[in-house]
Amino acid sequence: MLVGNVAGPLLAFGPQLAMDIHDSTSGKDFLKKTAYSQPTNALVFASGVVVGATVSAPAIVIIGIGLVVGLTIQFVMSDDATGWGTSLGNLLTGKD
Repeated sequence: MLVGNVAGPLLAFGPQLAMDIHDSTSGKDFLKKTAYSQPTNALVFASGVVVGATVSAPAIVIIGIGLVVGLTIQFVMSDDATGWGTSLGNLLTGKD
């Protein structure tokens, strides 16, 4: 990994985790916010790990591929495209 064993997940999940903690009024509220905000981050992080582990190319190429794949996942999960991010959040919180 380009950023090490701890830095990658920290960079992937940390900023949104901090915002969810700051904006939450209770532990239950935090879990609800996280259920909607982190699944897409997890998918993008996992795709980056897969790309990094399977593509044999210079780092700049791997970063470029990871960026394109990550942005595609972000778009597909958005409410503007499929709404899968919200649907997954609903599933995780028991709304469906």
